[in-house]
Amino acid sequence: MSEVCVRKTGILTTEDMVVERFYMQNTDHPNSRKDTLMNCTLANSQTDLLAKSIIFNSTVYVEMTRDALYEPLGNSTEVSLFKWLQGADIPVHKLIKEKGNQLLHMPFDPKYRRSIMAIKND
Repeated sequence: MSEVCVRKTGILTTEDMVVERFYMQNTDHPNSRKDTLMNCTLANSQTDLLAKSIIFNSTVYVEMTRDALYEPLGNSTEVSLFKWLQGADIPVHKLIKEKGNQLLHMPFDPKYRRSIMAIKND
């Protein structure tokens, strides 16, 4: 499926979305296989930045299933992005644990309904 269909309230009609392509560093990257992210022209630092951007800007949490697999739970759009990272063998469960130690400041502006994050980058 290459389209997202929403109702007037913005409710998604499906919760099984996949990343078909992504655009970063002035380059369009078709997501043609599950390991595209790790085998595209992006530098490792850029791939790390993309993964952290997804993780720090979401409320998804990860639980271990009975089959000892890490399953992302939460908002369906964010879960789809986490599954994309997992498909590229990025350890999202590990990055979520590290998230608390790297988040320095996250003020919320009720007037503009947005927040800004400062993240400690090693």
